[in-house]
Amino acid sequence: MEALYALFKGEFSLSHRALSQIILSDRPQPNGLSPRQMVANTSWLSRSIVHAPMDLLQDRYFADFRSSARRVHSHLNQSGISDEEIFRVIGSSDLMPSALSTQDQSSVVYRNALARLWSNSGIDETARARASLLLTITAGCTGNVAKAIDLASGYIYADGHADGRFTPQPSAADTLAAATGTTQMAPPPNLIGLIRLIDGRVASNPYIIPATDAGAVIGALALGPSAIADVAPDVSAEHLRVWREKDRWLACDLGSTNGTTLLPADGGSPRLLVSGEAVELYPGDNLRLGSVTTFAVVAVARGLEGGGRNSD
Repeated sequence: MEALYALFKGEFSLSHRALSQIILSDRPQPNGLSPRQMVANTSWLSRSIVHAPMDLLQDRYFADFRSSARRVHSHLNQSGISDEEIFRVIGSSDLMPSALSTQDQSSVVYRNALARLWSNSGIDETARARASLLLTITAGCTGNVAKAIDLASGYIYADGHADGRFTPQPSAADTLAAATGTTQMAPPPNLIGLIRLIDGRVASNPYIIPATDAGAVIGALALGPSAIADVAPDVSAEHLRVWREKDRWLACDLGSTNGTTLLPADGGSPRLLVSGEAVELYPGDNLRLGSVTTFAVVAVARGLEGGGRNSD
């Protein structure tokens, strides 16, 4: 909560009391007063809301987050702050990502959600500003990135504020053509990892893939202990799954918007994966998600299973 209050006070000149009057509930509590009425008690506000540990905050203290975002948006507009400025401030601030990291939440996924709002041309400025406020207010009040993204994406798409899907389309020049696959001969390793490549250069430590049926999901909004969210904006929320099945490593496109291409280690023709169809992976293969996100498949020595970190 401290990050949320610091953001709105520092960037939008919205005092703790003023923000609380908007985001707190007007429903009476057991003492007969609503949280919004209790804002007058500065000691209670500081102790129970602004500086309270995230695990002690109670949902009953807060108003509906969608309503809060709408009211904050109206207040900022009436104060002369444009929709473009609202989004610019929220998108460039490090306060919320840093706070989420301390709660073992993925700051990468939070930033990816903001990047999607920015890069999707089907979203108008008002909807973009309100969605960014909804994302930030929900994340700040709950410390739950998944819930924040669910509400923000629901507002944008389920309510018809934008056309298309949550994943931006690449340019026509970046669209990858489908091609046939080739047979690999090397035996599969006991463990594999994925290394992010940017312009042909190593850009990450290995992301270790669990040798389980569940494996790991790669995507801009992928969450979980093994999820990989280190991707470009045109990668889908949950784009690709990689897992081990008996003695094979497999990958499957999860119905992504912009596709996944397998670039075989033996120099064979690139293969555009068919959604829902598993393909076998070998060390030296490259996986290209969307137009620019490339991961190299590498063999990993035993004993390094816990060495990779898949999210911030």
